[in-house]
Amino acid sequence: MLGNKLICRSYSGPHLTCIKYPQTLEVLCKIHDGECGNHSGGRSLAQKALNIGYFWPTMRHDSAEYVKKCDRCQRYKPIPNLPAKSIICKTVHGYLCNGPST
Repeated sequence: MLGNKLICRSYSGPHLTCIKYPQTLEVLCKIHDGECGNHSGGRSLAQKALNIGYFWPTMRHDSAEYVKKCDRCQRYKPIPNLPAKSIICKTVHGYLCNGPST
């Protein structure tokens, strides 16, 4: 305790200020959606909050949930280009083929 604030030690950098629920959403909003926000993912959002100097016990879960609720992040997130079926590669007499041709 430092005055009326709960302070947590960090391994490197400044001491972390513990904040409560209403402030956590404000911090996440400013980091994620603010002027310099880049709509980063949940883990990097939590790490950025740590780097700034804030801490709360459920910050990783809260930041992941905040990103899931962001409409722009869900609308423009990358879609993995995976094939519908797994591709089977075989070698037949030294030639590479992708299974029986139809």
